[in-house]
Amino acid sequence: MACSCDRLCKGGELVQVDILVLGKFLRQLSETAHGKRMKRFGFVQLTNIGGRLSVLSTPLLSLLVISCCVVSALHGAETVTVNKEFHKREIKVRVGGLIRLNLEEQGTTGYVWKVQNLHADHFEMLSEQTKEAPKPNEITGAPITRTWLLRAKKAGQSELKLINYRPWEDEKNPADTFVLRVRIVP
Repeated sequence: MACSCDRLCKGGELVQVDILVLGKFLRQLSETAHGKRMKRFGFVQLTNIGGRLSVLSTPLLSLLVISCCVVSALHGAETVTVNKEFHKREIKVRVGGLIRLNLEEQGTTGYVWKVQNLHADHFEMLSEQTKEAPKPNEITGAPITRTWLLRAKKAGQSELKLINYRPWEDEKNPADTFVLRVRIVP
């Protein structure tokens, strides 16, 4: 039987949701409410109309976002989130798994992070995003976060290297570096 999948926006990114698994999850929530005709679980109000489970309240979105974690765990998709504290460390990720790398940069000083020599046989760059700049009432010069999302493609050992530099200056003398050793397992 083919799986019906939809996409849901979670924190600015698209997350795949398996509708069949989500339906089972909602049904289990309904059954835990002791078989009453009208059931209330947290923010979601459920009712059984003609043998079909119906959702009556609009905050279903918050439940869907929470259930995305459960759904992605069921499908084997893993995301390893890494920041500056992981400099010169090793992580392990499965083939098909995701690496989310978050690094702060001082956007107003001109220094930016740049990925160097990405091993295309081991990694696929899915996205690069920058958290929006501070609003007028916020502190000028506040750090911003740049985020990369990479997919592990092939088993083996590899390395992610980034430099923090000013694009108009020499890349050979960066202000900072970030190195992450990655072990990709089947």
